[in-house]
Amino acid sequence: MMAFTATQTPRERKLGEATQAASAYFGETITSKFVLDKSKRKNVARARMWCMAYIRWRFPEMSQPQTARLFQKKDHTTVWNAERRARVLFPDAIFCLGDADEVIGRIEALGLGGADAA
Repeated sequence: MMAFTATQTPRERKLGEATQAASAYFGETITSKFVLDKSKRKNVARARMWCMAYIRWRFPEMSQPQTARLFQKKDHTTVWNAERRARVLFPDAIFCLGDADEVIGRIEALGLGGADAA
């Protein structure tokens, strides 16, 4: 998992974790600035959609409107559509594997995540 600094806000930490996971999935560097871009280009939109679905999976306590605000969107329907489309476009993504706590536990049991991983 990602290392966090004391100066990061909760918003920056969540976006950072999502973009780090997206970077691993897509095999290219994806930054918060990239997914917050207003562009409708296919690669930007898909990365943004992936990150929205990841955040909703990883932080279930966040509502769709809260997630929309995190991505500087006006309403929750953008998030709802992103979640729905991401599950179709990326069926092998981590957010399609089940409950976040269960999946993270399995990853850490394999020694692939957590603070111990190098």
